[in-house]
Amino acid sequence: FLFKGKIIKIAKEQINNNLNAKADFEKLSLSLFRSFPNVSVGIQNFYIAGIDAFEGDTLFSVRSLDVVVDLVSAIKMENIKIRKIAVDYPRVHAWVLPDGKVNWDIAKETGETEEDTTSGETNMNVELKRFEINHALIRYDDDSSKINASLDDLNFLMTGDLSQDFTTLTMNSNTRLVNVVYGGIRYLKDAALTLQAGVDADLKNSKYTLKENSVALNDLVLRFNGDVAMPNEDDILVNIKYGLDKADFKSLLSLI
Repeated sequence: FLFKGKIIKIAKEQINNNLNAKADFEKLSLSLFRSFPNVSVGIQNFYIAGIDAFEGDTLFSVRSLDVVVDLVSAIKMENIKIRKIAVDYPRVHAWVLPDGKVNWDIAKETGETEEDTTSGETNMNVELKRFEINHALIRYDDDSSKINASLDDLNFLMTGDLSQDFTTLTMNSNTRLVNVVYGGIRYLKDAALTLQAGVDADLKNSKYTLKENSVALNDLVLRFNGDVAMPNEDDILVNIKYGLDKADFKSLLSLI
């Protein structure tokens, strides 16, 4: 509270010193009362804009980003318990130029080796209970492959306890408008996309069991279940069953 102005100035300087881009935000807030006994940290009107070949392009912007953290865990800095992360009205524009250069390659080289980055590791754990994205707009423009895709008004909610060795994650997502154009041909126009997923996650053994999952594109509903395991760094074992909820002509026609 006493050094808020200096902290904001230093934060902005450090962000820009580590990016090959321009970044700024309007407001940083800290509240002990809004989510008592937790502490709330919020940032408003944050953006990252391109430079050089991507001058005038905004890679990322967000109206507000709020994090609610258990106060005691934040003070001890041993096992930080994040109650919620909420991202409101994010805008993402991923752009690939004809020569293959991408606008998200913005991190400056630090010169550190892998040994340097791991030498200061601690045993601090971070728990996350709830993660949500509200009213997102995501665009992907690939000038090299002639692909243009967008997700407009995307909402996503994930709940679960990522601090446990075994947990059940619930994910729900809906997108009001999905558009895909490839090679000048429009494959999807203003389609609605929804996702409902439940995952039993064995985080200790890197095994994930999918149950009662469905993806719907307009009236075409695909249901799937099974499991995905990663027994080592090189292998991914996939066992998935999937099928259409209904495959009548009316469902297919809903895509047109």
